Amino acid sequence: MEIGMKRWQMFRLPGFLVSLKVPVAILLVLFGVIPMTLCTYMLMGSLRQSQTDSRMVEVQNQCQILSSKMTRAGYLRGDFGSSGSDFHNTWKDQRGQWNTDGFKAELER
Repeated sequence: MEIGMKRWQMFRLPGFLVSLKVPVAILLVLFGVIPMTLCTYMLMGSLRQSQTDSRMVEVQNQCQILSSKMTRAGYLRGDFGSSGSDFHNTWKDQRGQWNTDGFKAELER
């Protein structure tokens, strides 16, 4: 009988009686709700990151498509000579059918 009374007094504070609902509710919050909330925030962050990554891949693909449409003929590379007064150019063509003799003559002028 004494053991039962000691257990009862363990949950009894001076002035009022604490039921088991309060400690169980606190344990439920500590071991259930807080980890669930943390997992939710981590999953949402991971989802946002994957959405950002997929959008970046889509934009990169669009950039490659646009750049291939814009760079039709090739590009011109220019170098100044060692004295600074000379200028040497080089034409790098990507499509040989547009690198005609007339184009080369105009480039060399």
